[in-house]
Amino acid sequence: MYNEVFQTVRIPLSAFAGVPLAHFQGVRFIFDRTESSSIYLGNVRLTRAPAPQAALADAGAIRTRTAVQGQSEDRASDRTEVNEIASIRIIGAAVNGGLSGRRGAAVEIEVVSTRPFPVADALPELRIGKKTFTLSRFSSGATDRLIFTTEASQFREMAEGAPVILRIGGRRPWTFGPLRKGMAGQ
Repeated sequence: MYNEVFQTVRIPLSAFAGVPLAHFQGVRFIFDRTESSSIYLGNVRLTRAPAPQAALADAGAIRTRTAVQGQSEDRASDRTEVNEIASIRIIGAAVNGGLSGRRGAAVEIEVVSTRPFPVADALPELRIGKKTFTLSRFSSGATDRLIFTTEASQFREMAEGAPVILRIGGRRPWTFGPLRKGMAGQ
């Protein structure tokens, strides 16, 4: 059995010469070189322009700075990396500024870094204290922001001040400092 795995494939619209892009409606993937097989696609997204380097969050965000020495996977050399917990949002269960016990309530934790998060074959894992979360998405196509979603009940169990660390595969981790649960009420 032959198995080929692509980590990331980016195809610019300029590669579609002669296609009227003003009438673009979608993408169709056709695999017709074998009699039968399976393919799994994930995180297919379309963007109008390359993701800009978004500005870091305003006051209230948690910032950590890490000196980056020498060469690393992002080819940084002698510069400071800034990682922040940009926001913590309560989704669908805000009651008097707090979290209700209602099922389906969720919390979104948005992290941002001056070192972009890679689009790769490894799931981003946000570790807060002893808990690890993998349900995430990029924010508006930008690769310098990730939004993790967790159940409100799990958020209530997190310890105030727990360390927040992001890992993606074998890359150098991103450190976001201590969890400040009070950001959820801001």
